[in-house]
This record gives sequence, C-alpha cells and structure tokens, in this order.
Amino acid sequence: MKYLGIDYGIKRTGLAVTDPRGIMAFPRTTLHMKGKEAFFAELFAVIKAEDIEAVVIGLPLRSDGTDSETTRMVRNMAARFRRRSPLPAYFMPETLSSHQAEELLKEAGQRGRGLWHKTDEAAAVLILESFLALPPERRIPA
Repeated sequence: MKYLGIDYGIKRTGLAVTDPRGIMAFPRTTLHMKGKEAFFAELFAVIKAEDIEAVVIGLPLRSDGTDSETTRMVRNMAARFRRRSPLPAYFMPETLSSHQAEELLKEAGQRGRGLWHKTDEAAAVLILESFLALPPERRIPA
C-alpha cells in the first residue's frame, strides 16, 4: 500500500511518500499555505499523481501526551480531509519531528535558506517511518 505522510503546519506542510509496497519513505514536496481550498487542491493533486492509497497525518502532542492548540488544528484538518476523501487516514503521534528532522539535515551538511523546506519534508518522512514501524493493530485511524 502506498502512503502519503503529512507534517501539517500553519505556514508550510511537508509531504513524504512511500514506495508502492509501503516499505520506505521519501520526501516529496512542501505545500505553502495559501488558504484551505488551495491547500486541499494541491494535496489532492499530489495524492492523484502519486497513486496514494492512504494518508498518515502527524499528530503533534505535548510531551505529556495531551493535545495542544496545534493538535486541535491538525485534528480539524484531518476531519476536513475525511469529508473530502474516501481514502483511509491515520494519525501518527509525534513530538518534535520538525526539530529532529532539522537536526538530521544539519548533521548531513544541509544549511541555508532551503533548510526550512527540506525540514518539513524530512519531518513527514520521520512520521511515515514511525508509522510503518508500527504493527497494523496499533495504527490509529484519523
């Protein structure tokens, strides 16, 4: 099954995809937030172009596991997605994936202005990799 990983953000949303067998994750693109309708149009264009079969949405929880304002924003986006698409959607709890992704990119020698775009995509890769490591019975439907 081919998955799309989503690291949803207020300004930018990083996307990553798996290979067709759903084994490895790769950075895909960064969407710049230009309004809800434009966001969903771009998101569904990627879903169609990549033949995506399910989506995995990073759920940014606080370190104690509780929801924050950002968590509620992500849950609202997931609800809008479910109303517009029959594709299966899952949440992958994540804490500091963008920070981890930025550190990994810096360790790999990435610097400069483009780091932010790569960070969002790399965070989506981390979300997908965490999801793929879970046994199917532990996957959380969105």
